[in-house]
Amino acid sequence: MSTSTADFDLDPQRLREMIMFRGKPDMAYKSALDHIIQCVDGRTGCHAMIDAKQEFLTLVSDAGLPDSAIGSRTAIGDGVFGWVARAGEALVLNGDVSKDPRFTNIKPREDKARANSSLCWPLRVDDRIVGVISVNRPGANPAFSQQDLENGGVIVDLVAVIAENAYLHTSKLERIETLNTWSEAQKRLNQVDEILKNGGGLGPLHRNIIDDATRMCQARYGLFLLFDENATLQSWAEHTAGASATGVSGREGLSLRAIKEAFAGAASVRLCRDNAQPKYQRAFPCIQKFKSLLATPLIIGGEIRGALCVADKTGQEAFSANDEILLGIYADQVRRVFERVNLHEELKQKNDALLCEQRD
Repeated sequence: MSTSTADFDLDPQRLREMIMFRGKPDMAYKSALDHIIQCVDGRTGCHAMIDAKQEFLTLVSDAGLPDSAIGSRTAIGDGVFGWVARAGEALVLNGDVSKDPRFTNIKPREDKARANSSLCWPLRVDDRIVGVISVNRPGANPAFSQQDLENGGVIVDLVAVIAENAYLHTSKLERIETLNTWSEAQKRLNQVDEILKNGGGLGPLHRNIIDDATRMCQARYGLFLLFDENATLQSWAEHTAGASATGVSGREGLSLRAIKEAFAGAASVRLCRDNAQPKYQRAFPCIQKFKSLLATPLIIGGEIRGALCVADKTGQEAFSANDEILLGIYADQVRRVFERVNLHEELKQKNDALLCEQRD
């Protein structure tokens, strides 16, 4: 059954909801997708937005699918979504498209939810493609027609503007949050002078370091490792499940040598559990528990003395190049702090030695 233009009403209430959800982009995306599915008499659907560098599509909303993959990414050009984003063309797809020569890297689905018929539109604002949206009818449902595709385009153009506004709004909020986190992290790092002056332990500083690194990269897990000059683990701090802990033992199997081998010729490493090479598994055994990991070396006095690691980025399959840069910059700030700590210790030792000489 095809939908007529008369059937395809722009529900004013739904459109108001989409605009009102500007500060809650996930709700705006879901409202837009649900409305389009309803208007074309679809059953399932999904909606992806293109990143600022025009490299990937990130799934931001889905409906009716058995395995939600919100946050997963598809390279521009890959699969149906990637093809639509690159070509900028709307499509009606009926039957099995896994062997269609236009589409690469498609994983055929054998479950009952596999689409028998789909409509797929690029989301366009001015002359730019900002995302892709699709609606599906699985199983024995009637196939979509070219008329359905054209009718759906009436609201898709409006949804594109609303979706981009929501996307830009959340990107702005994320940037503001990152800047706030960075500012707070700098303040906590600068507290080291007060800690040293009062003769306090560095455990709270280590905890702050891994908490802030985890927040900056929007990760679920973080691990800070510091070894002494003899390659013995001196201290560690871990962030997991919203809490952090520190210690000097209980981390058997961690090796500074393995960490150095992992960073040989690399300023940092971005790993996925499924393709982590043995040298990375030796350096960071925790990769076996997480989907993805980002690590950067902690260099003190020109030597690798530890590492900062974060794992499982919230809402994403992997960490980005921006995360890699951000963590690297933060690690350099941490380096400066520990060089101040070492200088403080050297001066203290020299002062203590001088006092002993004077007493003698």
